[in-house]
Amino acid sequence: MTKKQKIKKIIFKNNVRNSAIIYKLYINNELKPLLNRIKPGNVKVKYNRVIKKLYITAEEQFITTLDCFITYFQNHFSFIRSADIELILPLLFKSKYCDIFFCKYNKNEDKFIGYYINHFKKIITDHFANNLMLLSTFMQIKLDLTDDFNIKKIDFDNQDIVDKLFEFLIDLVYCNNDIYDIYCLFESIYNYERRLLSKKRNILDVDEACLKYYSIKWESNLDNYYKKIDFIRQIRDN
Repeated sequence: MTKKQKIKKIIFKNNVRNSAIIYKLYINNELKPLLNRIKPGNVKVKYNRVIKKLYITAEEQFITTLDCFITYFQNHFSFIRSADIELILPLLFKSKYCDIFFCKYNKNEDKFIGYYINHFKKIITDHFANNLMLLSTFMQIKLDLTDDFNIKKIDFDNQDIVDKLFEFLIDLVYCNNDIYDIYCLFESIYNYERRLLSKKRNILDVDEACLKYYSIKWESNLDNYYKKIDFIRQIRDN
């Protein structure tokens, strides 16, 4: 059985909750860069009625971890339409923290659950944080997430900062309902720049166009956030 055949078979197993989304990503080649990184090997798991074995393959570990990640994203950004989530996910797969999808730890063991969740948060906020650092040099952005938060040098080794950044991103997305505004919160400016360069535009024009576009979008997103967040928090808390 080829790797492609293995992956397709695993996707449609009963314990894969997001099989439809994963299959769409698969047939659209959005998973190809990640699939190419899977290395042979098995992962020890705890026997239960669903898995019914002591070991799973690297491919099974990848798909089930991806499934958990998608569920985690859906649960925390449930207000984003499913079709839009499918557009956002490929952006997140470009994060440098996607190594977690190839981790051999048993994600169902209590001692590793926090480890996976922390990395899921880093994947989701990675581009957001980098954009924030870059844009803060061109526009005024005031954020007081923690006492030691430095907008020009965000410390991803500080889990408290990652947690606060994650919470802020949820609120920011919640306050903005236009997909184009939301999309730029998850896409790296550098990825957007590459997309423009693929259209063979002049590099200087692209740099200026990227910063101008993102500055406008972020200014609008932040403006909506400050206008709506108090009211939204009141509704959520009650």
